[in-house]
Amino acid sequence: MAISKMTKILVVSHRSEAPQLLEALQHEGICQFLNAEKAMVTKDWPDLHVAVKKPRETEELVGRLSKGIDFLKKHSTEKRGLLDILAPKAIIDNALYRSVTSNTETLELLGQAEKCSASIEELESQLEHGTLQMELLLPWQNLSTPLEEINSLEQTSCITGLISEKFLDDVKEKADELGAVIETVGKTKHLYACVIVCLKEKTTDVQKMIRAADFENVSFEAMSGTVAELISRQREEISQTNTQLAVEKETAAKLAQKITELGILYDHNNNLACREQTKAAVPATEQTIILEGWTRQYDYKKLEEIVAKFGASSVSKIELAEDEQIPVEIRNRGIIRPFEVVTRLYGMPQHFEIDPTALLAPFFAIFFALCLTDAGYGLILIGLCAFLIKKMQGDKKFMWMLLGCSVLTIGAGALTGGWFGDGAQQLSEIFGWTWLAEARESMMWFDPMLEPMIFFNLSLALGYIHIMVGLIAAF
Repeated sequence: MAISKMTKILVVSHRSEAPQLLEALQHEGICQFLNAEKAMVTKDWPDLHVAVKKPRETEELVGRLSKGIDFLKKHSTEKRGLLDILAPKAIIDNALYRSVTSNTETLELLGQAEKCSASIEELESQLEHGTLQMELLLPWQNLSTPLEEINSLEQTSCITGLISEKFLDDVKEKADELGAVIETVGKTKHLYACVIVCLKEKTTDVQKMIRAADFENVSFEAMSGTVAELISRQREEISQTNTQLAVEKETAAKLAQKITELGILYDHNNNLACREQTKAAVPATEQTIILEGWTRQYDYKKLEEIVAKFGASSVSKIELAEDEQIPVEIRNRGIIRPFEVVTRLYGMPQHFEIDPTALLAPFFAIFFALCLTDAGYGLILIGLCAFLIKKMQGDKKFMWMLLGCSVLTIGAGALTGGWFGDGAQQLSEIFGWTWLAEARESMMWFDPMLEPMIFFNLSLALGYIHIMVGLIAAF
């Protein structure tokens, strides 16, 4: 168990080769650089400035690529299940990488994806508008009067709208009193489509009356022809829109077959943007950029070798400032390393403290096993962890930790007779497998159901030892 010793470094590079140097350092991943606000060199030399412009074009391209990839994923014909998600990522060879990042074909592919996305968005909007229009017109399909004539009456006013069934009779009665005529021409679930005709001088009184009855006005302004004709045209437009939408989605599905190329270009430009952002955030002079940061002590030699490849760059160790916060990185080997997950979860130690990973690892595994105390569950967890370790990519520390804990779970289950609960006893009784019961008993230390105090004392003793180890380690 150990906390890696850190070295404070200062890398100075001419602007002409700074991008290549940053690319090499990013590839190795052995440095952490500070921005101008946190760097001590800025405080010592306040005349240093941050003059490099942010990579807006690159960042905009990364944003476009991200949206394009998300769009094509939605229309990909390859359905991804859980196993596909866990499957290893595609390995890209250098030839394909250089081809994608050096030519303009991938950018043309992005342009096609963006055009297709805009077309689909517009068509879906038209389809939604057409559907709403259909919903508006359907209750009025029995209205045979051309709509342009409704609003062109000279002596009378024509009011169209929807009214609740419970208010309909009352509105008809009051309309008669005002000399108006109300006619129902259709119905939705709970509303009647009504046409109210009255003299123009009575329009205000009629409108006041129907507002009190929660009358919902429906306007046919700018519409011409009968409702039946409008519905027919609307259905034809919806059909055409659906056809165009299907064509665009088919185009998107074909473009999605080349989504890997967009992914390559996205990763390339995202890395480029990260390097440019680093350049933009660190102290600089007219001709140089100054990278102040940290590296692990055992990585410093490798860092010197990388920087030495660049003629206009140099690296050196520098002294720590007073009360400067030193970053912490823990380093463990073998079976202890997976338990770093727990240490990082609960908080990293200070640079002057010890790494608790090796101390907590055995207790964590033992307590995990005591919580389950079932060999059958341990076997299932081992199989599941082995499968996920094989399928997963990236950091597998958590799965390795769970695998180790599962091994101890088998031991704890065997010592207490736990095999899928009382599955072993049940099977031996049902099928007469006496050998199964004898095998179980031969491995048992005690039965916690018959001798619970042994389990209690064992847990108490382990807890006491755990606390004492923690207190001793704290000193």
